[in-house]
Amino acid sequence: MRALGNLAEERDAYRLYNFLKKEKIDCVYDKEADGHFHFWVMEEDQFDAALSHYEMFVNDPRSSHFDAEEAPPPVEEQVEEILDAARIEQIKQRIDKQQSFGRSYAPWTRLIIAICVFLFLLTLYQKARTEDDAAQVAFPPVEQALLFDYPSAFEEGGHTLIWPGIYAIALDWPESRMELKAPLFEKIGQGQVWRLITPVFLHAGILHILFNMLWLWLLGKQVEERAGAMRYLLLSLIVGIVSNCAQYYMSGFSFIGYSGIICGLAGYIWIRQRVAPWEGYPLQKGTAFFLMIFVLGVAALQTLSFLASLVGMISWTLPFANTAHVVGALVGMGLARIPMFSK
Repeated sequence: MRALGNLAEERDAYRLYNFLKKEKIDCVYDKEADGHFHFWVMEEDQFDAALSHYEMFVNDPRSSHFDAEEAPPPVEEQVEEILDAARIEQIKQRIDKQQSFGRSYAPWTRLIIAICVFLFLLTLYQKARTEDDAAQVAFPPVEQALLFDYPSAFEEGGHTLIWPGIYAIALDWPESRMELKAPLFEKIGQGQVWRLITPVFLHAGILHILFNMLWLWLLGKQVEERAGAMRYLLLSLIVGIVSNCAQYYMSGFSFIGYSGIICGLAGYIWIRQRVAPWEGYPLQKGTAFFLMIFVLGVAALQTLSFLASLVGMISWTLPFANTAHVVGALVGMGLARIPMFSK
């Protein structure tokens, strides 16, 4: 839906409206506070034609070219037009509200970025303090507390088996068959349910957190501003939990990063642009294309690496939690089609 223009006289607005309807251009108009009548074109692919007619009409509104039968439309069309007008008013109110509070404020997105940065700095500090202990360097206290799991095999008197993930088991099969008996969800099963989401707040290096936080600011504030804080947080929580669980099954417990949710936000925006373009998500096609190429490219490289490892050519795995990327994007796309996540 796009704004077409304004007319000062109601009779002119009705004359143009009837002409555009005769040309099968789906449009509505409403009266502004200043008394002008504002036109909206509902379908993007009809806008250019509507604009051409509008410009001709403004130059000569009395032209016989714009004569059209002015019989009232059927009741069904009148109802649809009333609903369209109500939707336009809701959109205008939302835009006014966003402008009055500042469109780029996005408090929850800012808070999430602050949490990620704080935990990243805390992790660096703890690793520096325990650099003489290799085990502690690998898993400083903050990671022990927030990773998806921290197997009891790392603790005195614990299990000897650690769930390595389906990927590692498949590579070492059949020698790895015993690892299928490794305990799953150990700490979560003990009531530490926060671990379902907290790995997303941890990051491995400066480029990792910089890349993720830039994408979070770009995508997160768009969703927070348009869907509202509660929908935004619920969307992030669902995407994070589902993508984390999928990544745990695939690669084990040692994965971190916000990129699964970022891909979920991108998938959500991509679908909302198609099913509800009036929500005004400004995500460019090139941006979405870059993310898609990145995720699919990593997936292709991991598949090639897996096949090459199976035949003994190499033993190398990409350091990306790409299962979380793919699953996160799919979950975001699915949630975008659920009415409760629209506004």
